[in-house]
Amino acid sequence: FTPRDPARAGAIATVGVQGMKPGDLAKVLMDRYKVWTVGINTAGVAGVRVTPQLFTTTAELDVLVRAITEIAAS
Repeated sequence: FTPRDPARAGAIATVGVQGMKPGDLAKVLMDRYKVWTVGINTAGVAGVRVTPQLFTTTAELDVLVRAITEIAAS
C-alpha cells in the first residue's frame, strides 16, 4: 500500500494479504516468524505496518519477505 513514487518513499511500509484481517496477519507474523508489526485498519488502509530500523539486517528482512510470501500462498 506504500506509494511507489520515489518522492514519497520512506522506511515505513504497509503490507496486506488479501482476505486476511490486519490483526490476524500481525499475530501470525509474530507467533510463527517472530516478526513485529502493527495491524492498521483505518482510513482505507488494511494491513500491517513494517518499520525496519538502521540496525535491521538483510537476513531479518529476508525472514519478513519469506513470511509474507508463505502466508499469501496459503
